[in-house]
Amino acid sequence: MIFQLLHLIFGYVSIRAEGGFIERFINLCTAQGIPLWDIKKHGEYITAKTNLQGYLKIRTPAVQSGMKLSVGRKKGLPFVIRKYKNRIGLGIGILIFSFGLTFFSGRAWIIDVNGNSTVSSVEIRDAFSQAGLTQGCKFSKLNSNEIRINALSKLPDISWATINVRGCKAVIEVREVVSKPKIEVREGTSNIVALKDGQIEIVEPYKGIAKVKPGQTVLNGNLLISGIRENRIQENLFDDSDGYVVARTTNVIESTTKYKQCYQKINQKNFYSLYFSGLTYPFIPDKKAVIIYTDFNTAVINDVRLPFGYKKITYTNFGQKITAGREFTLLTAMEDFALKEYNQTLHTQIISKNIELIEDDNSITIKGTYSCFENICRRVEFSVEETASDEQ
Repeated sequence: MIFQLLHLIFGYVSIRAEGGFIERFINLCTAQGIPLWDIKKHGEYITAKTNLQGYLKIRTPAVQSGMKLSVGRKKGLPFVIRKYKNRIGLGIGILIFSFGLTFFSGRAWIIDVNGNSTVSSVEIRDAFSQAGLTQGCKFSKLNSNEIRINALSKLPDISWATINVRGCKAVIEVREVVSKPKIEVREGTSNIVALKDGQIEIVEPYKGIAKVKPGQTVLNGNLLISGIRENRIQENLFDDSDGYVVARTTNVIESTTKYKQCYQKINQKNFYSLYFSGLTYPFIPDKKAVIIYTDFNTAVINDVRLPFGYKKITYTNFGQKITAGREFTLLTAMEDFALKEYNQTLHTQIISKNIELIEDDNSITIKGTYSCFENICRRVEFSVEETASDEQ
């Protein structure tokens, strides 16, 4: 088997010799150092095999012994190279393939994260990347234990982590810290009063005595749930009241923006480049800007993040100030009104709303009137000694 492999690597030629003196031909080949193997006699002729050097010198002993030679099959690597020597692209392709196979094997090209729910995968990958687990790094040079310890020191919400290697993929398995639930412990005495005016819809006292009923109208500061109750012998007991009171309320939201406001002109430039395993092609210039935003978009196949994609860097600068017109003023007013609406109605259920647009020579005003359901409870502490003295 070994000899056959060597013959294929260095090449061999099958020959056929007929006529003349066979024994003399073989003896002359041996005397002149021409190797022959697989010699077979077939009546008036013989077949044999020889290497390339023997093939170039075998004509002389053939003439001396009166043998007539004919060449059969030519096999081996030298003949393949000679056959395709004019096809340069094929050779370059083989070299590139061999280089790629050698370079890409045994490296971490895909880095995934499993086991996280609250901590983002990007944050975990960044921590492990700073510790040494980067795309394109060799698995043989990784110190998994050291990388894990260094990464965990930067991830306080991760209690355990390990690195598993699966082909060209490095999977970071993590376990998050299980935080203890916060239990609100309140000690003292308090009442629940109305946070704003409204008409009561739902009253659910958890602790204390309800002082209002559904359908009743209350004003800001009215008592809703009292922390003072009486026992069977008509003694006053003081407690920390708690409950849930929903009322129909009216909220008015208003936003006013004046004309002729100035704003700075925004100049933005975007640069795109391809990146592979942390390398960028072409190189993006380092520019000075007030705001620099980098966006990475990696290729994903079947939820597997591949080590290539494109990178976008946005450079933002502000130019000279420009006087705003009506359209920009209206847009600014709407943006401010939407932000106020979100903040003031975040914990309410909107039943109906009416929005007005008011314009004059100096400003634009957006006014909204909202009818809502919301919890109007506000806890107010009181002193037991002062309450007792007042009753006396």
